[in-house]
Amino acid sequence: MYTNQYKDYGKAIELLERAVALGTDDPGIFLNLGINYLFLRQFDNAKANFEKAISLNPNYVEAYSNLATVYKSMKDYDLAIKNYKKAIEINPNYAEMYSNLGKVYVTTQQYTEAVKALEKAAQLKPLSTPEDVHLAFTYVNLGYAYIMLNNYDSAESVLLKAKELYTQLGDQSNLDYI
Repeated sequence: MYTNQYKDYGKAIELLERAVALGTDDPGIFLNLGINYLFLRQFDNAKANFEKAISLNPNYVEAYSNLATVYKSMKDYDLAIKNYKKAIEINPNYAEMYSNLGKVYVTTQQYTEAVKALEKAAQLKPLSTPEDVHLAFTYVNLGYAYIMLNNYDSAESVLLKAKELYTQLGDQSNLDYI
């Protein structure tokens, strides 16, 4: 998989397009093309490549996840939800997909559904170590959903968990957010 650690997305696209021109049927090439287009906010190109990756591998969780991200970025929340759910159907133990789904539900003010998805994310990967920082915001979103449902005790509990981890990491920007 081509990782674009230098953020030269245009160069990455050029190299990946060469592989496509040679007739590749590797879904990973199309996934990476889509990711690079996504970074450039070229959503139609990103979408087309994620869809191609899925056509080559209908169980490609990362392709569904990234396709959902495209739809979320385009504010097509129904299709974002559909694709996150498909990723979860393929891999029901992927905590980050539940977290992403929950974030979309929060965005669309579907707080009961958000709580279900975010609680599942927290259950699958509890916030306990610095390695879990990518899911810390799951707790922030869960806290917000609880607040919107007037469940203040639960909101306080999960927000304190997020705050504790951010404090351990010295992440002042996210502490200020809470």
